[in-house]
Formats: sequence, structure tokens, C-alpha cells
Amino acid sequence: MKEQKKKTKRHVLPRHRFYFRFLRFVGVIIARIYGCHYHIFKGKKKQNYFILANHQTLLDPAILAMSFRAPVYFVAGETLFNDTLPSRLLRHCFAPIKKKKGTADVACIRSMVRVAREGGNVALFPEGNRTWADFPFYIDPAICSLIRLLKLPLLLYHFEGGYGVDPRWGKTRRKGRFDAFVYKEISIEEIAAMSDEDLYRTVIDALTVADGKNGAAYRSAARAEYLERLLFVCPVCGKVSTLRSEGESVTCSACGLSVTYNEDLSLFSDHAAFAFSTLKEWYAYQLDFIRNMKLPKDAPIYRDKDAILYDKTGEKRVQIAAGEAVLTAEVLRVGEMELPLPEILSVSVVGGRKLVFHTKERFYILTGDARFNAIKYAFTFNVLPTGIKDEKYYGLFI
Repeated sequence: MKEQKKKTKRHVLPRHRFYFRFLRFVGVIIARIYGCHYHIFKGKKKQNYFILANHQTLLDPAILAMSFRAPVYFVAGETLFNDTLPSRLLRHCFAPIKKKKGTADVACIRSMVRVAREGGNVALFPEGNRTWADFPFYIDPAICSLIRLLKLPLLLYHFEGGYGVDPRWGKTRRKGRFDAFVYKEISIEEIAAMSDEDLYRTVIDALTVADGKNGAAYRSAARAEYLERLLFVCPVCGKVSTLRSEGESVTCSACGLSVTYNEDLSLFSDHAAFAFSTLKEWYAYQLDFIRNMKLPKDAPIYRDKDAILYDKTGEKRVQIAAGEAVLTAEVLRVGEMELPLPEILSVSVVGGRKLVFHTKERFYILTGDARFNAIKYAFTFNVLPTGIKDEKYYGLFI
């Protein structure tokens, strides 16, 4: 008797359509909270699409999904896939496609192809990160191969004003204009006729959005608060971890520098040695600072109190260490636990203040207090003797 082939479980299921209809129903509330004006895309009936979008706010997936009449299946980082009730509900209702953060993932690509073949819309934020300072992150040129592999019409989706309304490093929303819509559609035939170079340039150009250039105002009395989640080097005195934000300004406790974050997303200071007009410039300065920093051999590079280290290799997140986080030129120590730097193979930042990194066998999450700066660790890992080989994903690229 011949063995029957095991039937492959479908990813696209009828229940997803029901839940997406419900999402569109509550979408009016979500849009009002963010002040977002989203536009319904009227595509061909029964045609599914590959959707690429820039990434500005935490609720971008929900807002994007509301622009479509059929379910949208998002590629999501593995931190979303845990054993908590919200995570299980999300996976049951919307079936996101799991991807390992910061690494190539063949299983993820196979899932995307399967969803496309089953008639589902596939959505991806190709930068892999929400914008930090009003500029796009690196997009891997391999995106062109993925576009061709899925054999779907391509939609390039814009979020405009989301960074101004809800900056990743912030804790409160601002009042201002926020729009979400399909910016450009490219047919399968047009994709086939384009070279990889032209296709890549089209994607980059379409997904480059800078809210600070639109002249809009984003109003809040606390618009600079928690900027130290992004900023960690004073550009006047060069001291690290001396910046503190409050209200509309950020101040250095070492030299007294005070900088105002304006409603138009620009910077102002009356200090003669301060030369930046945007956070992007300050961000770029920090990258150069890390590239050129002299690493102490014996003394700690960074110290952060109240840190917690989790192991997230399985479905459950397990706390394995707590206490002071200390980074040296050789190890990352949290409480009593030490991780040798050569074992760390990839690094990224999730949300505003979670550092995630992989070793060959384990996946870790490091968090700190409300003002914890994870970016400085991600940057510095790239110049230390870690196992990280490609700095472009979330390293020193800009």
C-alpha cells in the first residue's frame, strides 16, 4: 500500500477575511487616535499584490491593511511570536509570516511564496526597522530577486507624517498631518522589463520619505522627551550617556548644552559649537563617533542600570539575568551572566529600547529602564570583535 503524501497546511484561511473585515471596522478608531488619513486602494478584483512600504509608526501594519479589501499577510520579526495571549490571538486572526530579525531566512521566503500562490496579499517593510531620525534605512538589493520570485504586481506604499506624529524614540503622540496610501503600482510586465538596477532604484526612490521636508508642524509640549533613547553622544563635549530630555529640549549634564526640538522637526541651540539642524545629522555624527572611538581595553565602554536579559530562543521569553549591563571590548555582562562578544552573530533594535541579538544557538533580548538607549550597543557591536559580518542591516550605514 502506497503511503499518502502529507497534505501541506494552508497559510491563507477563510477566517482571516472575517478578522480583516473586523479590523477595517475598528480602523476608524485607530486612524482617529493617530490622526491618520488612509486611502482605500481600488485594485483589480481577485488580484493579489506584493506590497512594500516605508515604516514610521507602531501601527503601520494595521493602517496599511485598512487600505485593502482583502487580507494582507505581513512579514513580522520573531519577537512577535511568543506564548502570550495577544501574540497567539494575532497569529490566529492574521497569520503574520515569521522572519528572524537581522538574518536571511529561507523559511520566511518559502512562506511568502506560499501565501502568494494561495492568493494572499504579501506585505513587507524592506528596511526592517521603523525610522529613527527621519531617513530611510538600508534596503538589501536582494529585494529585486524577491519581487521577481513572488510573481505578483508590486505596490509601493507611503506613510507620510507618521514619524512626525509618533517618533520611534518618543513616548507621546504629536498633533499633525499623517497620510497613508499606495504611492505607485508596477505590473508584472513592467517588472519583467526592468533591470535589477532600475527596479532597485525605483523601490528606493519611492520609499524614501522625510517628514522634516514637508514643512508641516507636529505639536506637543513634550516633543523632545525620551530623545536619549536615540541620542547618546554630546556633540559639544563628546561625553557619552550625559544627555537628558524634558519637554521641548535635551540637555547635556556634562557641558550644559541645551537643544530645542522644534515643531517642524528641526533643532535649535544658541551654543556656538552646536552645528546640527536635524536629528539625522546628529545620528550621523554618532555613527562617526563610534567608527573613530578609542575602545578602552580594561574599563567598561557602557554601563546601564536596571537591565534585564531574556532568552527568546523558544516561544516563551525567559528572564535569565538582571542587574547592571556592562559592555567591554570582550564581553557583554548583565548581572552575573557574561556573553563573549565573538559569539554574537547579528544585532538589531526592536521598538524604542529593546536590543535583540543572536548567537549560533540562542536568541536574546536586552532591555533597560524607560530611557535605555539600545542603539549605542547595536552601533558599537559593529566595531567590536563580534561575529557580525554585515554592518549594513542595522549597523553603520547612512
